[in-house]
Amino acid sequence: TAQAAAGTAAVRSGYAPIGALNMYYEVQGSGMPLLLIHGGLSTIQASFGALLPELIKHRQVVAIEQQGHGHTADVNRPLTFEQMADDAAALLRHLKIEKADVFGYSDGGNVGLALAMRHPDLVRKLVVAGTNYDNDGLDPKILALIRAAATKSKEEVAKDIPPQFSKAYAEVAPKPDNWSTLALKVMQLGAAFRGWMPEQI
Repeated sequence: TAQAAAGTAAVRSGYAPIGALNMYYEVQGSGMPLLLIHGGLSTIQASFGALLPELIKHRQVVAIEQQGHGHTADVNRPLTFEQMADDAAALLRHLKIEKADVFGYSDGGNVGLALAMRHPDLVRKLVVAGTNYDNDGLDPKILALIRAAATKSKEEVAKDIPPQFSKAYAEVAPKPDNWSTLALKVMQLGAAFRGWMPEQI
């Protein structure tokens, strides 16, 4: 089992076989499970490293890295919030976690929303931060970056991303040369997003 030992802060990590994907995860702490879903282009440490020491004092924290992000290698399919939500649900079931609170940051918030919509039995409470429920809520500079990506090569797109993202990726990715592919896929994810209807939320 991937459950962390009670009362310790030891990190248990592994890969869950989810279809073609081998999803990386970390579990630490004890208590009510809290699923952390990182932002687009990010990693567990880049999104949550500063929060983890406090969170694990009170909760069993389950942190994941989505398709193509961090330790999790990419597979041959586009990124969608719905697919990533289904992957997160499969990970929870793999770990035999029947219900969790969910904290999603940025794009991870939209994955969290999709998780709650598609797998409500798994979600007790949901918190999102820095999340846009449609593209009208994006910073204009980010929206321009997403729209411009449609006319650029993946290498050009990758050059437009702030370097802290590629640095965090290179530190843990199984294939660091895939950074430009991830950058393009995340921009395409943003461009394809049509938003959630109020009644869905």
